[in-house]
Amino acid sequence: MRGIALLSLALAHWLLLGGPPASAAAPELHLVLAPSRLRLAVGESAVVDVLATLPAGTTMGDVLLSPVPSPYLSVGTPDPRPLRPATGWRLTVTMLSSAPTSHELVFTARREGSPRAVLAHLAVEPRAPRSPTEILRVSVVAAQQELNEEQPVFMYVTIQNVASVPVTIRRVQGRASSGLKVCGTSGVSASGPACPSDRPTGRAGPALAVRSIRPGEATLVSFRIDATGQARAGDQSVVFDGAGDYVENAVTRQVAFVATHGVRYAVLGESSLLTAIGVPSFLVLPGFLALMSYRLVARRYNTVEGAISTLDVSAPEFLTLSTTLSVLAIPVFWAVTWLLGDAHTYLGGYGVRDLVAVWMGSVVVGLLSFGFPRLVLLLRENRRTPRPTDTPRRLLSRLGAAGASVILPRVRVTWGGPGGTQANQFYRVGTRSPSDDRVWLVPGVHYSFAPEATDTDIERVRAALEGAASAAAVLGVIRRTPVVDLAWAPGPVTGPLLVDETRVVEELQPAALLQQSAASGEAR
Repeated sequence: MRGIALLSLALAHWLLLGGPPASAAAPELHLVLAPSRLRLAVGESAVVDVLATLPAGTTMGDVLLSPVPSPYLSVGTPDPRPLRPATGWRLTVTMLSSAPTSHELVFTARREGSPRAVLAHLAVEPRAPRSPTEILRVSVVAAQQELNEEQPVFMYVTIQNVASVPVTIRRVQGRASSGLKVCGTSGVSASGPACPSDRPTGRAGPALAVRSIRPGEATLVSFRIDATGQARAGDQSVVFDGAGDYVENAVTRQVAFVATHGVRYAVLGESSLLTAIGVPSFLVLPGFLALMSYRLVARRYNTVEGAISTLDVSAPEFLTLSTTLSVLAIPVFWAVTWLLGDAHTYLGGYGVRDLVAVWMGSVVVGLLSFGFPRLVLLLRENRRTPRPTDTPRRLLSRLGAAGASVILPRVRVTWGGPGGTQANQFYRVGTRSPSDDRVWLVPGVHYSFAPEATDTDIERVRAALEGAASAAAVLGVIRRTPVVDLAWAPGPVTGPLLVDETRVVEELQPAALLQQSAASGEAR
C-alpha cells in the first residue's frame, strides 16, 4: 500500500510538470542512481549521484531534477556537476526518522520544454544505530593474576577506535567487589579516584579527564587494584566501564562499553601455612591452633593422662572439637574488633592482619586454657603448702585454706641430734605433691595468755579448741583475741619440715596441734 501511495504521488508530480507523453516513444532522458540502495540510521546521511544520459544538443541546464517529498527523508539541493561516466547531479540524503519498513525515494527529471518526465527510484532501508563494538574495541590485560595486601595488581585497559570518525572518551572507571580498591594511575579517570601517593604506582602518567581517539588509533588506561584486608579469598572480577561520544553526519552520538578481567586474591602466606599444618580451611584454623597449643604445653608438663593431650589430630573427635571452637571464635573475633573500633568478621573477607590476629589469638587461648587452671591450682597449693619459715599463725592460715582441722595425725620420726639418732613426735600436715614421697611435718604449737587476759578471753579460746575445730575457725578466734600468743613447742625443730616418708617409723593417734603452754597453764 505504501508503494502504491508513493507511485501515485510520483504520478501526480509528473502530471504537474507536464502531463503524460504524447506518444509511447522511448524517453529522451535516462537516469541512473549510484548507489541504487541505501541503509541509513536516524540522523545519518549519505551522498547519492544521479547520473543522466542527455539527448543530443541538451545540457545540464536544460534538465530539471526534483525529488518526491518523503516524511522520513530529507534531500539536499541537487548539485549539477560533471560525473563520470556520465554527467549528473550530486545530492545528500538524510534519514529524519526510522521508517517501519523499507521505502523508496523517487526522483523526477524533465527536459525543459518537453512534456515527458523520467523517474528514478532509490531504495532506502532503515538501519539500527551502530553497536559499541562497531565503534570501540576494548581489551584488558593484567601484569599478574594473583593479588595480596602487599602486592597490588596493575591492569591496562586498551581502547581502540574501529570506527571511521574520531571518538572522545570522557570516562573510564573500574569497579571491584568488597575488599578490593580500584584506582586510576593514568589515562581517563574523570569520575574514578586517583591512586594515592603513599605507594609507588609503576609507570603512572598524569590523569586525563578527556581523550580523543582518531580512527584506527588506540589509547591505554592503567589501573591499580589493591586489597584492603577485607576481601574474600579466591577468584574476583574487576569491571571497567567507560563512556564517550562521537559526531557522525553532524549528529553527536553516545557510546559506552563494559569490560571485565579476573584476579585471584590470596592472603599472603595463608596457603603455605595451612598446607604445612594440614588445616583444610582458614575457618577451622582457630580451633585447631587452640587445641594444638593446649596439647603442646600439656605434654610439656607430662599431663598425658588428659583426654585432649592424647587425642590424635586426625581423629573425628579432634576435628569436631576444633570446628566447634572455630565457630565460637567468630563472635569473639567480632567483639574484639568492635572494641578496637573496626567491627568485622572474617566470614566476609580477611587479610594478613586478620590471619596474624587469629593465629596469635588462638595460640594464646590454647595456652591460657591450660595455663590459667594450672596457675589457679598452683596458687591454691601455694596457700596450702607449709614453708620452713612459717610462723604458727601462718601455719594455721595454710591449714584453714586447706579446710583442715587442728586435730592432726602424729608420727614418730628418726631425727639425728646432738645426743645421737632419736625418735621425735611431729604432726603430719600433708604431702608435697601426689607424686612426691616426702611429707610436711610440724612440731606442736603452744599458746599462752598475756597477764591482762580476762576469763572471757580464756574461755573463748578454749571453747574454739574443743573437739575437731577447723583451723580457720581457731585462727579467727585467735585474731580476735590479741592477748593470745602462739609459739612452736620447744624442741630441735622450730617450724615446718619436709622429710622423706622412709624416716617415719611409727604412726600415732591424732591429737590437737595447739596445746596450752605449761607456764600459762600454771598461771591460770
